[in-house]
Amino acid sequence: MRICLLILLALLGAVPATQAQQSGELGGEVLRQISQADNGKYERYATEYKRIYAMYVGDGTFADYLTDRKKYTVIVPDNVAIEVYYRSEGSVNGNPPRLRNTIKYNILKGRFPLDSFRDGQTLYTLFPSNPVTASVRKGKVWLVDKQGNRVRLDQSFEVGNIIVYPVKTMLRY
Repeated sequence: MRICLLILLALLGAVPATQAQQSGELGGEVLRQISQADNGKYERYATEYKRIYAMYVGDGTFADYLTDRKKYTVIVPDNVAIEVYYRSEGSVNGNPPRLRNTIKYNILKGRFPLDSFRDGQTLYTLFPSNPVTASVRKGKVWLVDKQGNRVRLDQSFEVGNIIVYPVKTMLRY
């Protein structure tokens, strides 16, 4: 019995600190800062990220991307934009797979500071079948989604490998 306990303790001690950190708070510091940004104006994104994670982590179609140590650019729609999204989809619970894909579509692969975007640049998201396109005019940057909607990027904040752009609308595939 003692040997089994010692083996178990040794195995637990062998788990790297990064895994322990990743299994801690969902979304980590990035999601915490998103939910607190601009007096809670983006808190709904944090709530939906957690809800979709809980629904889909088991089948492998959604992961905690914000703590996986990869480089991402996250487009974070405000609470109003998420409500508009729900109205167009029927309700909060109307189409969870579409919301999952939409959240993934709003996460770009790679870290893109504002000055790195180029006009006509194709950007790949975590929903890879539908990239977005950068539009740069007179120093202003927009992302254009598959439906032709434009999202203006102007302010951002950084947390580790992730750049977050709070915006007023959601990119749609």
